[in-house]
Amino acid sequence: MLDLSTFDLEADAVRGATVRLLNPRNGRALAADDGSPVEIQVQGSDAPAYRAAQREVRQKIDARHVGESVPLTPEELSEHTASVLAAVTTGWRNIVVDGQPWEFNREAAAALYRRFAWIAVQVDATVTDRNRFGPDALAA
Repeated sequence: MLDLSTFDLEADAVRGATVRLLNPRNGRALAADDGSPVEIQVQGSDAPAYRAAQREVRQKIDARHVGESVPLTPEELSEHTASVLAAVTTGWRNIVVDGQPWEFNREAAAALYRRFAWIAVQVDATVTDRNRFGPDALAA
């Protein structure tokens, strides 16, 4: 008999997954000078941090557009996406920007996603893919 409680998606999402960044031009895995991978650790969309960040974004949108149905501008969408992804980013390895290693924190993560949309796309694809989290998770 299948026990549905074996699917603890929230716990799986909180445990997290690693996004191995790919070159946006050729799809090859990025690597540091020493050959180690360029990686970002994230929680999934079933994590409480993701849901809280989504609620926060929704409240900002609702407060700004009270009683109106106004589409988001591309800039607003980018900002909201960066905010949500930053909320579930738990660390990284070998992130270097303008020749300097970037120290990890939530604000730096949001700035990274705003500046490099191609990174946000790769991270978002993992965060929203339940197959990347849990005991039977697919590798990157």
